[in-house]
Amino acid sequence: MIGRRNLKPDQITLKIVRWDARNETSGRPGMLHGTRSVDKPRCMTVPEFARLFRIGRDKVHTLIRNGELAAVNVAAATSTRPRFVIRPEDIEAFVARRSVVQRPPPPRRRPRPRPTKEWF
Repeated sequence: MIGRRNLKPDQITLKIVRWDARNETSGRPGMLHGTRSVDKPRCMTVPEFARLFRIGRDKVHTLIRNGELAAVNVAAATSTRPRFVIRPEDIEAFVARRSVVQRPPPPRRRPRPRPTKEWF
């Protein structure tokens, strides 16, 4: 079964999965293709997060380095290059901190009565 590891049956929805002699996208014989949607939120990589928020990967790395965005380094301990994964709750916290709340307009002031000069 495809994608059934650690997931309950009601969390998985498989759509249009078929075995074809030739895959239309790659042209390689015997490839499994289709789409799969899972209701459970999943972690995002840095490129996926950058694509979602339409910012550069360098900006995402800067946000992680400055502590504005929490991420988990899943690279091997011997690796010199970090591989960050951003959890869904960290994404929600980031969006909540960065979202702008529109203030209501200030109440209109009544004009002050102008002092009048008496000429007589």
